[in-house]
Amino acid sequence: MTQHLTEKSDVYSFGVVMMELVTGKLPIERGQNIVRRMRQILNKDDEETRGLYNLMDPLIRNTPHLIGFGIFVDLALRYVEETSEYRPNMCEIVREIELILQTNGSNQSSATSLVSDMGAHRAIPHPYNDSSSGTDYSSAGFQITYNVQPK
Repeated sequence: MTQHLTEKSDVYSFGVVMMELVTGKLPIERGQNIVRRMRQILNKDDEETRGLYNLMDPLIRNTPHLIGFGIFVDLALRYVEETSEYRPNMCEIVREIELILQTNGSNQSSATSLVSDMGAHRAIPHPYNDSSSGTDYSSAGFQITYNVQPK
């Protein structure tokens, strides 16, 4: 809102990315802001989906056991607090995510090991992308063309 980029504005952006992951939607789609929309329909009494069932990406919604989903949504909402002083810094975010991984039975102890293990899983195509045409629509509505060549 102030047009000044700070560490706390990066935290806000990270929260928006988390919301994009949950919903499979662009941050602003058909005039609707994803942050505002999630806040409006949020229901903390619904422990499994936080009241976001109809807004969730179908790939997530159809997962039988959503372990940690509520915590993920709560964190995303904390990261997009209107006032920057109420947002954590990036170091706190890394610690929070590591703690979540450890308490859910994961033996991951650092973000580096998490990133290296993520490469072992099959990637699911994102709904913004049209891989057949080599066009990526995921960057805030701007069209990005890419060409991936094997080494």
